[in-house]
Amino acid sequence: MRFEPDDKELGRIVQPAVEECADSLNREFQTLYRCWQGQPQERIKEAIREVFTRHGGTVSEKELTDYARLISDGTNIRFLP
Repeated sequence: MRFEPDDKELGRIVQPAVEECADSLNREFQTLYRCWQGQPQERIKEAIREVFTRHGGTVSEKELTDYARLISDGTNIRFLP
């Protein structure tokens, strides 16, 4: 027996979880934005790393630096599902 997943059906099944994850990250990054805007990037990086760890993920040093620079500069980051 062989299982052939239907990409469209699989997408329909996982879409709610993807949207929930994006919403959760957006709430946490909104808090980071409000709390850390204008602060040194090195201090912001650890807070960002903690967010990704809580969500069971990892983030590269380059991504940490990019996100920290944006937040420090006053840019609100949004994740799309």
